[in-house]
Parts: sequence; structure tokens; C-alpha cells
Amino acid sequence: MDLERSEEKYRSLVELSTDGIMVSDARLIIMEANKSVLEILECTDPSLLIGKGPEAFIADEDLVRKPINLERIRQAPLTRIR
Repeated sequence: MDLERSEEKYRSLVELSTDGIMVSDARLIIMEANKSVLEILECTDPSLLIGKGPEAFIADEDLVRKPINLERIRQAPLTRIR
């Protein structure tokens, strides 16, 4: 029962927040995005975000001009919500 209540509270906080909140896995693949993220990005379809990694949002010419070290980012300590 406590786990269920905790999950409901988490879901409410994420869904009702005016801050943009995205949840990703350890590979930085987006698993969830709240309504505020969609509004900020002017995105009407969450499926355009879910399942995508950071590379999907960086123009190819920008990656060529200034590559980012995604492996270093992926290996950084994870932030966990308790």
C-alpha cells in the first residue's frame, strides 16, 4: 500500500508540475516527459520524445562542429529521487 501511495504521489507531482520534467534511463533515453516539457518544446505528440536519446535533438552539423562526449555524460553519477 505504501508503494502504491508513493507512486501516486510521484505521478501527481510530475504531471501537475509547471516545471518541465523528463525521466531517462541510464543510456539517457527518454522514458517519460510531463505536459510542461511538451509545452516548452512546443511538441504535441509525446511519442516524438519518448524512446529518443540526446542525439535526436542535436542537429548533425552541430555535432560535427562541436561533438559532445555522450559517453562521459552517460557515465556520470545518476541523480536519484528518493
